Amino acid sequence: MRPRGSRESVSFEAALPPMVDIAVALAMIALLYAFAESLALGKIDVYVERDRRKAQLADEVRREFADRFSRDEIEIAGEENVQRFIFKAGVLFRQAKAGTGDLVPGALPMLREFGRLLARQQGLYTDVIVEGHTDERPIRTPEFPSNWELSAARAVTVVHIFTDPAHGVRLEPAKVYAAGYGEYRPLASERGSDHPEWSEGRKESEIYSRDRRIEVAVYYSMSAIRQTMESGAAAGASAGP
Repeated sequence: MRPRGSRESVSFEAALPPMVDIAVALAMIALLYAFAESLALGKIDVYVERDRRKAQLADEVRREFADRFSRDEIEIAGEENVQRFIFKAGVLFRQAKAGTGDLVPGALPMLREFGRLLARQQGLYTDVIVEGHTDERPIRTPEFPSNWELSAARAVTVVHIFTDPAHGVRLEPAKVYAAGYGEYRPLASERGSDHPEWSEGRKESEIYSRDRRIEVAVYYSMSAIRQTMESGAAAGASAGP
């Protein structure tokens, strides 16, 4: 007959494996949590670097064209991985009633300098899309049968300035696109055109002028930003103390 204490010893030994399993499981959970946390921190770092780069470019553009910003002729908008530079009515193209694809005086050097600012960190972009927009009034001329042609022609003009070696901008042509949206992406108020508050004069000054614009949309690459960060870290490590 076994002593009373031996039964307690057997029970204790039998309980050891589950306790060991729990300890191992807790250790694994802790390791997984630490790994997930490091991944999350890395992701946050990339987002922080993206936002820093966007802010840097925005600051450079604002400094270069301070007078344009003071007159509210250029606007910068952000959409996570996309940064938009909006050139408002009359800043780049003549605003004749029938519509024109001709640049205004001073627009060419401005676009060249703006393109050079973009080109400084183009390794971080996947695409640069130049978007042409018009107001809702239809156009029908031999040169521009509709607002599609007018908006596309204006966008293509800007793309040529960004990519033609003669202009010295040197944005990579494979990354630059032209898009003509005509009147179909308006910035105008949602109020109907028959709203009593919108006289023809107010339409011209407050609605139509808002819709006539060129937008340059810069699409950032998170993988390129991460690679740049890693390359910088490696260079710093190799340089030593």
